[in-house]
Amino acid sequence: MTFTATLPANVPLPEEQWLPARVRRHGSSLEVSADAADAAPELGSAESLKASALTMRVFVDTNVWLDVLLNRSGFAEASGFLMRCAMRGDELWTAWHTIANVDYILARSKLTPAQREQHLRDLLQHSRVSPTDETDALHALNLGWKDFEDALQVAAALRCQADVIVTGNTKHFTGSTIPVVTAAEFLAAYP
Repeated sequence: MTFTATLPANVPLPEEQWLPARVRRHGSSLEVSADAADAAPELGSAESLKASALTMRVFVDTNVWLDVLLNRSGFAEASGFLMRCAMRGDELWTAWHTIANVDYILARSKLTPAQREQHLRDLLQHSRVSPTDETDALHALNLGWKDFEDALQVAAALRCQADVIVTGNTKHFTGSTIPVVTAAEFLAAYP
């Protein structure tokens, strides 16, 4: 089954090379192929995540890792999300620069260097790093977003062909061609 989504004129369409494998660009529309058993929910909504019972490629934003590592206010949802992904065998992905950002923020906390290193090792044990290069950085620049770091996150998610981006700041990802949800929304879509 195939369905087509026409994006608003103010949303720039990515180049073909940046789209997940099952998405194709046709003029001002994106064509998405799905299995016959899949529904065709609104592209980009949390409900669209319910359409697939297969394991997913889940891209994890920096703030979700920090919620878990620093036991911050989003800890329960972020931990539940990570545990749920592990139980279902989902692939967790992150950006290369996330590792540096996490280390920088951990260094500002009261953790020892050995504790910081262990947290980074834990993150890398549970997540793959998206293989980005200068073309991805240029794509992020071309998005024209206020927060370049968030644009880099989207470029990394596109590169690893993520099915969804999980973040604590969904508003920062307006215009992403990949669905963006919070950890709580992910858990609601995939109990």
